[in-house]
Amino acid sequence: VVDNSMYKTFFTLLYFTWMRKGEVQSLNWYDIDFKNNVIIVNKTLSIKTNDSKGYKITKTKNYKNRKVEMNKILREQLL
Repeated sequence: VVDNSMYKTFFTLLYFTWMRKGEVQSLNWYDIDFKNNVIIVNKTLSIKTNDSKGYKITKTKNYKNRKVEMNKILREQLL
């Protein structure tokens, strides 16, 4: 049981979409299309040790963009 809504949404995204955790962490609202019920996966969060930020956003692991369908439960969680 997860009481924190941010973590609940994070784990719900992982469970229903099979996305990698870096892909979920790099999402922004522009990547979610509520009209067509899809999430556009086109980037991932990577750890970068040489930078003061400690991370960077790069292309996906296989350099391909994909669309992941949202089910009703996930859509309601994101709204």
